Amino acid sequence: MSAPAPARWRWHLLPSLAAAAFAQKPDEPLPIWAQKNVFLDRRMTTRPGPYDPDEYPGTWEFQEIMRNRVVHEKKLPDGAIILVDRPEDADTSMRVHQLDAMKATQGGLTEAALNAIRYCVKHDPQNVIFAIDNRVQAGELNDIRLQPTLKRLGEQIFTADDDDAGKFLLKLRRMLIYFLGSYSAGAFAQKMCELGFNDELEEHGTPNSVEDLKSRMHSSERRLLVNMSKPKLLIRNSEGKIIGGPIAREHAKGSMHILEVPCPHCTAANGGVPSGHQELQQDNMKFGHCKTLLEEWDFDRILRETFFECVHCKKPIEEREKRWMNDRTRRRWRRTNFRAEPNHISMHFSDFLSYDDSVLWGRMAIEYINSKGNFTARQSYRNHHEGLPFEIHTSKTEVADLLLLRGAYKRKTIPWLPQAIFLTADIGQTYAKWAAYAFRRSHGYGDDCAALDWGTDLHPDDIAQRVLSQNYLCLETGEKYPIGIGVMDAKFRRIEVHKACLRVPRRLFPSAGIRAGMSLRSVSFNRVPNRPRWFGIIVFNDRDAKGELYTDRIGAWVDWLRHRSIEEEKPLTGRLWLPLDVNATDDGKEFLLHHTRENLVELPTGGMEWKRTGDNEWGDTTKIAGVAWRFFTLGDLGGASAGGAIDAEAQAEINEAISVSE
Repeated sequence: MSAPAPARWRWHLLPSLAAAAFAQKPDEPLPIWAQKNVFLDRRMTTRPGPYDPDEYPGTWEFQEIMRNRVVHEKKLPDGAIILVDRPEDADTSMRVHQLDAMKATQGGLTEAALNAIRYCVKHDPQNVIFAIDNRVQAGELNDIRLQPTLKRLGEQIFTADDDDAGKFLLKLRRMLIYFLGSYSAGAFAQKMCELGFNDELEEHGTPNSVEDLKSRMHSSERRLLVNMSKPKLLIRNSEGKIIGGPIAREHAKGSMHILEVPCPHCTAANGGVPSGHQELQQDNMKFGHCKTLLEEWDFDRILRETFFECVHCKKPIEEREKRWMNDRTRRRWRRTNFRAEPNHISMHFSDFLSYDDSVLWGRMAIEYINSKGNFTARQSYRNHHEGLPFEIHTSKTEVADLLLLRGAYKRKTIPWLPQAIFLTADIGQTYAKWAAYAFRRSHGYGDDCAALDWGTDLHPDDIAQRVLSQNYLCLETGEKYPIGIGVMDAKFRRIEVHKACLRVPRRLFPSAGIRAGMSLRSVSFNRVPNRPRWFGIIVFNDRDAKGELYTDRIGAWVDWLRHRSIEEEKPLTGRLWLPLDVNATDDGKEFLLHHTRENLVELPTGGMEWKRTGDNEWGDTTKIAGVAWRFFTLGDLGGASAGGAIDAEAQAEINEAISVSE
């Protein structure tokens, strides 16, 4: 038997490998390199073609930090410290080991991160870990968005073994790329890298993703950890320090750079030199003038005429000025945290400067208007478009807070001309606690809710009688006004509640707060079998209703009143008013206490939940009044789902609420 032939060296590979290993890196910005080397097909984007750095100009500096791992900063005559491109233009330079992007929906940050990986594969080989919130997305990101673009860079970057181009691990000639679904610390074990990414950090299944990934790169001098995510909630401790919300917490530790653009009017007044720099913020988005003669929103005008008001000259900044403002010779990234951790840069990206059609200013204004009274929708708007965490103004209401909400009127009177008066009731096994409320639309985006009166009866029939007979004196007109609509909670004594409502047709309705199902519409009308056509249950998302009352009507206004802030900074939410003599009687003091028994607490998983700490029936009557005002104002008699199937638990609660049996 003949001896096996000796292994043959592939000498022809050495020249190309050596050339690649010792080739000089291209001296050009990463966005420009990507424009020349990255082609995005229809599986990756709705706008196929070469990568276009002009579509997401705010990411330019973000990409350059990933390429160079260094930042250069300069202090301007106005005191602003900004990022600059070249060290010779800078006052200081700093190596970067952590880079955070607290982002909105249309920021282009994930593609920017993939550009950094593509560049490393071609010119700067090093192991990479890319962690995202679940394994399926991790695999798809690699398989659909990265691998095809790497293959176009040149096949010499891949090994000869096709199996090395896996879904969760890419074995390239000079580096490894891991794609992880971040469920636990074990996902990072036995893996080392110089460049690590936590994408959608807020959604990771473990609260320790940042530390876990840091532990995989400590030995590298040129390490860089990149955290990217849309934020969710922001939680502060008693000292005001941010302690909750993963991306908000990391962002607060860093430099907190903000993107500022010049005002066209200030620039023109300054002889064409960019001036009036500012960050576009929701408070300066103006659309209040877009109303009909009947004071209703004119959505066509909102689409056309929404603008931002310059914080300096107060003139309108039009949307057509976006590209002019976004020009790199005019805009700037300004540091706002001068006590940041060393080697830590953090940046904030909103949708206000994006060119995507889905986030035109007018479209966002309409979405903002439609989120009124919907705690979940308002939080989603702030997270997804403003790129900011939704900060809970207060997690616990105190009696002293409520006393700040007193107005210049006494119990049993109405302080101003009302547009609606509701009587709402919380029905227990042995009681029927009720309260009356007046509502009116107010200036800005909110409305006023004034508590008028409250008491305790025994039976739902007593509530029906009050709806028919009760009236209150208006201090503004000197006239008395009756109850318009009554709403009773139907959790207990359901049949008695239904019968009482049937005695007052179309003026008294049962209600049910549903805890389950985020797919549940904020408020809806559910008809009941074998009842008249007008009869139905007002079903509402209990979390939304509590958020509207305790976070908006109470928390936001207490915070503003306590600090005596300026008029222009008034909350853009509805307000609760209380009588001047609310605490003059025992039942008045109890009425106040009932509004302090709902606390927002942090769960071990990192989420937030409302927890009751005692009797809160009158707090619930105020909550139901807000629901009733929103429901009858919107006039929405649709079903409970928000455009799709709701989850089984929520449907079960609705079925229970509309049941005609006890």
